[in-house]
Amino acid sequence: MNARHKLNQANFKAALVGGLVVGWLFQSFNAFVLATILFVSASFYSGDIRPDCNYHDPAPPSPPSRKPPARLPSRRRSRKWRS
Repeated sequence: MNARHKLNQANFKAALVGGLVVGWLFQSFNAFVLATILFVSASFYSGDIRPDCNYHDPAPPSPPSRKPPARLPSRRRSRKWRS
């Protein structure tokens, strides 16, 4: 597990604890779920939770493939025409 995954996990656990506190204060499971979702989405939006590189930075599209140009006939004379 690399450092980014550890930081993402720590931020997610902090959001769960924050949601737990809000849910406990309001004595409501719905408040816990809503607060947790808000904390996670705020962390994601602020950049604290960073997804994999492929998710945010897709590879640029490859250029369209083209057929190679047709070869023109050679202008060289064959040997039998040389004197």
